[in-house]
Amino acid sequence: MITPAVKCLVRACSAAAIGAFDGVAPQRVIAREWSDDANTQWLMRAAQSPTEMADAPAMVRTVVPDFVSALAAESAAARIFKESLQLTFDRAGQIAVPTLTADANYAAFVGESAPIPVVQGFVAPAMLTPKKVAAIILMTSEMVRSSNVEALMQDAIIRSTALALDRVLLDDQPEDGVRPQGVRYGIAPETASSAPNALDALIADVATLYEAIDVVTSRTPIFVVPPAKVLSANLRTTKTLPGIIGSYALQGSNDIIAIAPGALASVVGELPQISAKRGAVTVHSSDTPLPLVVGAAVANPQYSTWQMDCVAVKVHWPVTWTLRTPSGVSWLTAVNW
Repeated sequence: MITPAVKCLVRACSAAAIGAFDGVAPQRVIAREWSDDANTQWLMRAAQSPTEMADAPAMVRTVVPDFVSALAAESAAARIFKESLQLTFDRAGQIAVPTLTADANYAAFVGESAPIPVVQGFVAPAMLTPKKVAAIILMTSEMVRSSNVEALMQDAIIRSTALALDRVLLDDQPEDGVRPQGVRYGIAPETASSAPNALDALIADVATLYEAIDVVTSRTPIFVVPPAKVLSANLRTTKTLPGIIGSYALQGSNDIIAIAPGALASVVGELPQISAKRGAVTVHSSDTPLPLVVGAAVANPQYSTWQMDCVAVKVHWPVTWTLRTPSGVSWLTAVNW
């Protein structure tokens, strides 16, 4: 069920789309369509011009965790964020996150008046710098003017954001100043089981991944797999397995990733930035967009929002993460299940 905070976000995006078609400010749309919704009015103002979070602290406290919770149904990344160390930039330009190490030798029992062992446990901190995930959603006039505009907008926002987060979080690419580092960057795969029996191979692979993760947290790792393998694993064990979730970012592969939640630190920004445009707007419709024209190269396909009678709704959401220790992630490519 959609929470009030997520409903405010969806309504703000819907108001931006309707306002672009009607040629009026989104605030007027909200006043007309949802006159009793003061939180959506505030969120729309905050999205378009700077505002102090102190103006509506309750809204800030609910919109972010509620949106992450709504995403968790579609996104492995959002579920992992809920379990990770969650921080906020506030007014800082970066955050130094202590690295996570676990070593039984860092502590010891000592006798009365006996010297306490001293160990050098310091490791250079991981650094978090602001990043953002963004999506442009094309809505036709029929969709915007439909009584189902909220449901359609909610579906588009959540699916777009969920897929974008998962694809980047679960890959093996480095941080490049624009995107955060994928959790598999620099981490070699473990050896998958070659057991001919599928259930034996599944159990062996899970054990291998579990044992490859250092004891950095008491919580069970989250296992991220292609969606079909969730069903496959549950059918083979005749029950729903805890801690195993599917992600379409792994669709078409046999990759299995284990992540210790405490090994990740994340920052999900306080407020989204929302805007909408109609008219002479041309977009490259792709999940990996390119400049429309570079020399003789033309990005394809391109759509004109005016010609298609569409509005383009743009949503920015500040979000980033860092791995506090590579020992908190292991992965392999399954062979026999």
